[in-house]
Amino acid sequence: MSKYIELLKESQVWLKIHSESEVTKITEYLADSSIDYSSIDNFINYIQQMFNLEEKIISHKLLVSILMISKFPNDIIGSDRNETEESIYQKALEIYKLINTSNLENINKKLITFKIIFNDWKSQDKLNQINLLCEMYHKYTDSLAEYTFDEATDEMILSQNSEITDTMDDEKKEEFVEKARQHEKEAKNDFITKINNMRNKILHSLKRLTPNYKSYVKNYKLKDVKYDESVYKMFYTKMKHIYWSNIRKDIFEKKDKNVYHHILNDYITIFESLEISNIDINGLKSYLDYDISEDNLTEACISICKQFIETNKQIDSENYDEIYDTLYAKLVNNENYVTHIYKFCFDRLETIKKIKTTLKLNQDLE
Repeated sequence: MSKYIELLKESQVWLKIHSESEVTKITEYLADSSIDYSSIDNFINYIQQMFNLEEKIISHKLLVSILMISKFPNDIIGSDRNETEESIYQKALEIYKLINTSNLENINKKLITFKIIFNDWKSQDKLNQINLLCEMYHKYTDSLAEYTFDEATDEMILSQNSEITDTMDDEKKEEFVEKARQHEKEAKNDFITKINNMRNKILHSLKRLTPNYKSYVKNYKLKDVKYDESVYKMFYTKMKHIYWSNIRKDIFEKKDKNVYHHILNDYITIFESLEISNIDINGLKSYLDYDISEDNLTEACISICKQFIETNKQIDSENYDEIYDTLYAKLVNNENYVTHIYKFCFDRLETIKKIKTTLKLNQDLE
């Protein structure tokens, strides 16, 4: 017995799962079809012979799932687990401990029980995945329709930016409107392209889950669902031009404290992608450690908004200094401007990123 367990623990799969690698890297590794599972298969064969189990009733895929769930329950199943999911984790952990301590007493019964519960959960989880993908597809489609509204008039553009444009003469106002329209056109085209790309990806994902994917999409009824971290972030980054109103609702109406970290993490990610070495954002990162509650959510969101303004101002063109000062003053006087300013700061970061990319490309071409 000990020989098979020792060989199992020396296998590349076991070592990879127990390494310091991120769980995403481990799952990528496990997706490789060339992995050697011989040590795991030999261990399984030993158990099947020892307990007179049906051949192939336990697979190396099932055992790897047990190892992964026992080591990374929050990543594989989720941190907010229901009763069934918690049972799956506890049973996986129990089996892992038996293997790790070379105690295989009743492991046959525990493996079979785990397999039944796990397969049933996977079947239900597959349906949940289909429903979630259908939900996302319809959300993207609705957002695409919403973004085809008529363009704003000159008067609307000037009115919406009155704090900036009121002091301009007619020529400057005309230039401002022209630039605003050009920016909106570029943003709209970029948005539509991303929406259509995401809808195609969703359809491909659905097709892998079920051959009846078209029927699921057609007959799905849109629900008001709460997304987990990864889905929320996908909506936020890919659909920012239309979903700032949802961010606003999360802050002021739903009081969803998770939105604070979503916004702050995404800002830091974009900023770090600029690779600006002379700007220290450790102070900004320290805001990630704040204890956020429904009571202090609005205040916390305003605090990081002020930090965004100050950080942007350090790297943006001096031509925007006055605008940032104006936005800061507006925020101090009225907290309702917070999402408007978020959007402006994020848009400017992406514009700066495009400029840096273009300059680097030009340098490479010279």
